[in-house]
Amino acid sequence: MIDDADAELSADELAELLADPDLEQLRVVFEADDVRVPPVIRSVIPPGPVPVEVVLR
Repeated sequence: MIDDADAELSADELAELLADPDLEQLRVVFEADDVRVPPVIRSVIPPGPVPVEVVLR
């Protein structure tokens, strides 16, 4: 069980957690700064130079 939001997980530990998810554990892990993604992701899709935005929150 993950008790500390600041605890860093390896990729294997994160995969193990996802294999048998517990909602509270997932919330704690994915609110940690080391795995948090920004609210908007910007990307350029070839062949055009027009950026695409994906709003996550």
